[in-house]
Amino acid sequence: MTELLADLWPVQRPRAARIAIAHDYLVQYGGAERVVEALHESFPDAPVFTTMYEPDAMPESFRQMDVRTSFLQDMPMLRRKFKLGLPFYPAAIKSLDLSGYDLVLSSSSGWAHAVSVDRDAAHVVYCHTPARWLYRTDSYLQSEQMLAAPLLPALRRWDRRGARRPTEYIANSEAVRERIFRHYGRAAQVVHPPVETSRFRILEAEDFYLCAARLLPYKRIDLAIEACKLLGARLVIAGDGPARPPLERLAAGTAEFVGRVSDEELADLLGRCRALIVPAEEDFCITAVEAMAAGRPVVGFARGGLLETVDLYRTGSFFATQAPEAVAASISHLERLELVPEAIRAHALRFDVTRFQAEMNDVVDVALARRGDEQSESPREWSRQRFGDDARVAAGH
Repeated sequence: MTELLADLWPVQRPRAARIAIAHDYLVQYGGAERVVEALHESFPDAPVFTTMYEPDAMPESFRQMDVRTSFLQDMPMLRRKFKLGLPFYPAAIKSLDLSGYDLVLSSSSGWAHAVSVDRDAAHVVYCHTPARWLYRTDSYLQSEQMLAAPLLPALRRWDRRGARRPTEYIANSEAVRERIFRHYGRAAQVVHPPVETSRFRILEAEDFYLCAARLLPYKRIDLAIEACKLLGARLVIAGDGPARPPLERLAAGTAEFVGRVSDEELADLLGRCRALIVPAEEDFCITAVEAMAAGRPVVGFARGGLLETVDLYRTGSFFATQAPEAVAASISHLERLELVPEAIRAHALRFDVTRFQAEMNDVVDVALARRGDEQSESPREWSRQRFGDDARVAAGH
């Protein structure tokens, strides 16, 4: 897609173009924060605007960034329990001063896409997913749902108003592109997120399966525990979160919980496991690509981003229903396949961070080249002209 856009609009990045990066909050380190890292590597002079920043929760690379925060930075409790800040995020996002920039890159799971930019600035949103806490509240908010429920209608209206303003949306997967169209009515192109495949290597496999995720109810780690119980298989669970106590009770000693691990420890676990189990519907799932970069297959739920990364019967297997028996059957089927670790790793290399940075550089070049020509166009008009009269075609419908 980016090659097509470059053909339509010859690119020449304006000299000394001022670029800024915006992100929801920097209080935990996951896939979305790795996107910020990769973007900042491409645009090292860009300041990073965010509602809150917890340096101790982030790797050293973030200490080299010019991070600028909102008034929520003065509320340390929210940095520890960021979901409680739902009523404050709209005002916090609005307070970020992004005036004077030619282009703003927003890394957004629900808030940063609504930052205010200059009228003549380009605003490109890299969307990890439309806000889970607004559109998938049953699976995400859990204990906070009762507190948040009265606010959700107003927050959805605010969110959809904010979604009208950006120049362009980039989705991290086809599944997210469909959600962007469904919730916002906006067309998007897909740029898969960055994976540092060079950090992983093929090791000798040992007799255990691995789950690696934040321990939250919607991650459905319970399915992996029950499936491995049925098979009498060893399961190692890496990660921490509020769902850990009930999961430990469910496992009753049949699974090993190793807690939060470092990047190096995770790479070692991925290299040594028989397979990674991904029981939930994932927007993309960087960890699945990391497993394949270590030459290990993936057993995953046949929904969401895994359908774009796992090559059925070559790099993994799927289960169609979220039931322990279905997960166990998929694991058993995987064990009968003759998979080649080197081929699995070769498949994962197509998602390397260098590919992400090259595609996002193309997106930025095109956006800046168009900036002067189409300042008066509305985003919807631009989407119509760019993708055709029927935006549903662009959204995969």
